[in-house]
Amino acid sequence: MRGFLWKCLGTIAAVVASAYLLPGARCADWTQAAAVGILLSVAYILFRPVARILLGVFNILTLGLMGVIIDAGLFYACAMKVEGFEVDSFAWALAAAVIVNAARLAFGMAAKVKRG
Repeated sequence: MRGFLWKCLGTIAAVVASAYLLPGARCADWTQAAAVGILLSVAYILFRPVARILLGVFNILTLGLMGVIIDAGLFYACAMKVEGFEVDSFAWALAAAVIVNAARLAFGMAAKVKRG
């Protein structure tokens, strides 16, 4: 459970960071970016596993690149749902998805580090 919460925080932080770092992803306020991060976390829980199972053969044939395309599509769809957050093109959504996945990986690894 702790790893899940860390990954959600990583997703929110990465969406906020990508909105400020990437010129193709813009937001009016950091709260819109946080809303996209929350929506993206929910989409990763609900839709990502189903899409990866359905497109598993293509994922194997493209050596995992299909997974990144799925993540970019989810990012683009979530960005379209929140008013005040804009992504110029699918290419910018792809760049943001790479940032989000890197942050989710880092936050997930940080949750697994044993303290004490």
